[in-house]
Amino acid sequence: MPEQYHLNLPADVVAWFDGELWKECSETGFGQPMEPAQLLDSNSSALWGGQMLPDTLPILDNGCGDALCLRFNSNGTVSEVVRWLHEGGDWTPFGTSLCEALLLDAAITLMEEPPGGMEDRVEDIGYADWALKWLEGVSQQSSIRQTLSKEHALPVMGLLEANVAEAAVRRMLCQHCCTSGLQRFCHASGGNLLATKLGVPWPVFSQWLFDTALIPKEMETKLAKATGMSFDDLSRQDWGGAVAQAERVAALRTDLSWPFAVLAAR
Repeated sequence: MPEQYHLNLPADVVAWFDGELWKECSETGFGQPMEPAQLLDSNSSALWGGQMLPDTLPILDNGCGDALCLRFNSNGTVSEVVRWLHEGGDWTPFGTSLCEALLLDAAITLMEEPPGGMEDRVEDIGYADWALKWLEGVSQQSSIRQTLSKEHALPVMGLLEANVAEAAVRRMLCQHCCTSGLQRFCHASGGNLLATKLGVPWPVFSQWLFDTALIPKEMETKLAKATGMSFDDLSRQDWGGAVAQAERVAALRTDLSWPFAVLAAR
């Protein structure tokens, strides 16, 4: 593979392929590794020419068309891992290395489980233990594992404390700050159904999901009654926290649009 694509693969990616980790699926979001034969075949359906970034190569997918991709510098070395979505071709950072991306995928999987649905720790999920052992072997210290073992409000906070996948984690924390109770309710019960029940056109209602300050005063009681939640709980968003995360990422890199979109909105 390195010869075909003129790549200088990092040691963790070489170990991933040589150790045949790609033969093992996991329960994480991106738990279906690409086989080397797929990546070497220019006609493979795994390679979305013209839609994936031209400097990327997929390494794991989620079974629905989305993929984690290695992104390369001009000299063939890996610069980062990105999450690529097949609908629209959108991409976001997912870590500076394969190991970081595997740890983030495990943390997200843990966060997406319903309360009480999974009692595992991040290091017990998917490929996370392999990634931690690799990082520990390189750095000769176990501080990352010790940091992840602490109690955190969100699993990804442990990654941030351990300085893993910072830009990706801060994006998730920004989203968490912006997510209102109304958005969570609609995700669980259906937003279109609620909009229809209230007699509000979907294009109007959908804007309320992202900025509850747009909800008219006369709709507050109706929303509370229709959802069984207080309007305070429905409308609460932490824009201060979102801005703080956006500012940190904007200082790290200028090629991402979302930090500036958040800063412009507030």
